[in-house]
Amino acid sequence: MELFASKLRDYANNIAVVSDSGKTLNYHQLADKVDARCKEIGERRKLILVETANEIEPLVAYLAALIGNHPVILVESGATAKDSRIANTFNPEVTFLKKNGEWQFVHQHSSETTNLHPELCVLLSTSGSTGSAKLVRLSKNNIQSNADAIVEYLELSEQQKAITTLSFHYSYGMSIINSHLSVGATLLLTDDSVSQTSFWDFFHQQQATSFSGVPYTFELLQRINFTEKSYPSLQYIAQAGGRLSEDLIKEYGQWSEDHGKKFFVMYGQTEASPRMAYLPPELLNSNSDCIGIPIPGGKFKLSSNDGEEITSPNMSGELVYSGPNVMMGYANSIEDLALDSQLNELKTGDLAEVNEHGLYKIVGRKSRFSKIYGLRISLDELEIFLNKYGFTTVVTGNDDQLVIATLQKNCSEKIGELMQDRYKISPSSYTILELDELPLLSSGKVNYRELISIGEKDAADSSDFQSLLEAYSQIMGNQDIRASDCFLNLGGDSLFFIEISLVIEQKLGFLPDNWEAIAIEDLDKISQGSYGQVKTTTSNAKPWLILTFVLLFFVVGELFLQVRSYLMTGRSAFSLLDDNSTVIENKEIDVSTYRPNLKIINPENESVRISINSVGLRSPEISPTLMENESRIAIVGASTVMGAYAETNENTFPYLLSNQLKEIIDNPVNVINAGIEGHSVSDSLKLVEGIIYDLNPTMIIVYPGFNDITTLCNANNETGSKVYSLPYLQLPNWIQSKEMIRKNTLFVRDHKNSRFNSLNPNDVDPSAYRNDIEKLVVSIKQQGITPVLATVARSFNNVEPELKNELAVSALYFYHCLDLEGLLAITDLYNQQIRKVAEKHDILLIDASRSMPGGNKYFVDAGHFTLTGEQKMAKIIFDAVSDRLKSN
Repeated sequence: MELFASKLRDYANNIAVVSDSGKTLNYHQLADKVDARCKEIGERRKLILVETANEIEPLVAYLAALIGNHPVILVESGATAKDSRIANTFNPEVTFLKKNGEWQFVHQHSSETTNLHPELCVLLSTSGSTGSAKLVRLSKNNIQSNADAIVEYLELSEQQKAITTLSFHYSYGMSIINSHLSVGATLLLTDDSVSQTSFWDFFHQQQATSFSGVPYTFELLQRINFTEKSYPSLQYIAQAGGRLSEDLIKEYGQWSEDHGKKFFVMYGQTEASPRMAYLPPELLNSNSDCIGIPIPGGKFKLSSNDGEEITSPNMSGELVYSGPNVMMGYANSIEDLALDSQLNELKTGDLAEVNEHGLYKIVGRKSRFSKIYGLRISLDELEIFLNKYGFTTVVTGNDDQLVIATLQKNCSEKIGELMQDRYKISPSSYTILELDELPLLSSGKVNYRELISIGEKDAADSSDFQSLLEAYSQIMGNQDIRASDCFLNLGGDSLFFIEISLVIEQKLGFLPDNWEAIAIEDLDKISQGSYGQVKTTTSNAKPWLILTFVLLFFVVGELFLQVRSYLMTGRSAFSLLDDNSTVIENKEIDVSTYRPNLKIINPENESVRISINSVGLRSPEISPTLMENESRIAIVGASTVMGAYAETNENTFPYLLSNQLKEIIDNPVNVINAGIEGHSVSDSLKLVEGIIYDLNPTMIIVYPGFNDITTLCNANNETGSKVYSLPYLQLPNWIQSKEMIRKNTLFVRDHKNSRFNSLNPNDVDPSAYRNDIEKLVVSIKQQGITPVLATVARSFNNVEPELKNELAVSALYFYHCLDLEGLLAITDLYNQQIRKVAEKHDILLIDASRSMPGGNKYFVDAGHFTLTGEQKMAKIIFDAVSDRLKSN
């Protein structure tokens, strides 16, 4: 498919661009400038990064990259100076930017080693910002087919004059450039905002025929009373980039109809180059809640949770799009730029319905939910709910707090009342922000992360109550509370218990016994030092009796846990006393193994729960001498490979794999379980070189685990950063009650830390993890053994988005420096390192993180398998290696 950029001279005398600085170029002149820039770049194909602005020179650089068949990364102006992650990750050979006041190409290096797919054309950040090094790969066919579709449904012609409202590093802005240059129309280039007089002066002077906006654009138009003014040259308005409120859709739709204009509501994502749907203007007034129909050449379907297609109207499912504009895939590394197209359809992540007229309607995001005190709240539904009462809001949040932002004034009290009536949650669980303007990404979309940060700061500022009475009233959402009331007679429950107790402790310096029965006014007297005046309903129980009971309960509970641990794993305080611990340090190879020849018996039936062989592995005894034509596989890893929750050796996936292979292979087969709990990748290397090579495996499968991530948290703690709202109990490691308390209080810990209090995954350098895996692979290959790598499966992968956070919480016990978002990001980042090593060394990759189903059926916790999970993992490995072993 020939790109529009190659046909500029077809419209030679048409005006191509007019800048707000007064410069005008026709298509012939534009083509000349593009050709000149092409010569600067050179003919050899290379990766280029262009910093964009709505000016002529960046536009020329973009077109020159397209004509020269150079894949181009588009970022905002000044991006590489502010954040170098994209440049560092993809190492572009040439960068176009403004330097010393002049736009110019800067040659960063000269390299012909980068492998670029022949169809690769444009690379964009998914969010329209430049912070993420994850890019969308768009082909020539992607961007041209989308431009052609836009031309068709907007009925564009060379008479059009489109004024810019968005930078073209953002996919929506790029699509305006591409579609208008495809038909020989005129681009009016300005970076001014629609709220500025200069924008409208330029608009009227050049007689613009259209402009496009994101939802925030229309909020600004409301402020300048757009609908009360005249725009004779305007033919249509287009909106995309997020959901616009129905009230504004109806208002602008009616205004457009009354004034002979057209109003197009559109829907898209960067992954679709970016347009997927539009609502024909003639259908808008009666279908203002719809996104409309697929663009020409595109197709929608709705998918159920089971993956089945939904064909009945008014039934919701995930919206799935197919068409020639679906991206090639994502790029997380420079190696990904060589990949073929990986998609033929796009799962949008949006929940939608289709009505009887074939119009699609978005009803929510699969991942746009918060779980507050166990109550699952759809953020989209909350926005819609508040909109019905006349409040235009942006709602975001996490599992600790909702943030409700609005540009309207003096409405917090009413919104708070609506929240109380509908959700019955503590007012401290949500923050209402009345802002003068919303924080935005450079794409014009709302910066939700910044909103959460503002909300956290606002909540912290407002938590300093002037009195206990004020604290009770605000936390419990009851303005009728009196000083003589106490927590119990107010009907207080667990939702408010912790919050109010923390406030009391802050005010008084300690938490009085039986505070729930103490009147608020009497608690205030305590804070003033008048202890003797306090009257409570406390019992006459002596404190030493209560203390004795608590200590006795603790001792009995600890004894129970130690006995339970000994019976299940052979590990307890008893093991410390008799120096017979399950795990020992093998001083010869400087790494831990299990105690050789250890057997742990199940007292219920005298069966062997855990059997350790003579070299310290939970594996059958295997002679170092290979039998004739024997296939001997060692699976290396940590506690997941060992089978932390497997009832017997026979229930671990290495043992189950051995049985499956023996059924199809006539020659001898043995599988060695070389998993040792707590092992990092570097520990696995020591184990392999010190023990496993002596067992002469023919194949080694590395399931590396994520124990290496805990080192990130240790490093983070050394900086003194606050990780939890509750401190870890400072008790000896052998006391197991401590571990039980820590695991079972995750729900009250601040696991949704702000970026100020937790490790930011964007600051993590995964190269050490990747290098350790590569050292292990290289060592295995040098021994003439076949290496195989497996990515790490987690319970929160391959599940519905709303379950991800719930399932991931248990992992925070081990990775306490991360919040949930960070944990998910780090998990993906570390698995990507495994994939990179496998690709670099051209070895078999078992992508368990993508193949293994998630959820409680397969996982005990975030990373350890149930019996069903062990069986499934064995089957995944069997499917990957069986043909190779049979052929050998």
